[in-house]
Amino acid sequence: MKITAILSTLAAATLVSAGRFHPVKLSEVEVVPNAFIIEYHDGVKHNQAQNSLKASKVDFKVRNEYNIFNGAALTIKSDHGGEALAKVSGIKNVWHVTVQRIPKIQKSKKKPTDPE
Repeated sequence: MKITAILSTLAAATLVSAGRFHPVKLSEVEVVPNAFIIEYHDGVKHNQAQNSLKASKVDFKVRNEYNIFNGAALTIKSDHGGEALAKVSGIKNVWHVTVQRIPKIQKSKKKPTDPE
């Protein structure tokens, strides 16, 4: 019985602990405005995290929910940034959504018969 109480207390403490925001160097990447990847703490379900966001007055739209890891991609409509999102109960990590470009293919000037 004591073990159950201890585990319940630890789980509750994990859910209320502050998450971590992972900022990017804006000069190095293109960031999608107001878009974030949110990772939830273990055991937190999508609807629980979304209820916590709503309780914190975060206005958002779900872009995608993930099952590969426990999280979602959100578009934030309110003035909340990554630091504020990381403080919401149940949130473990927060990242900006960034644009990744495919490199342009360049035709090789080498001929198949050229030595390496």
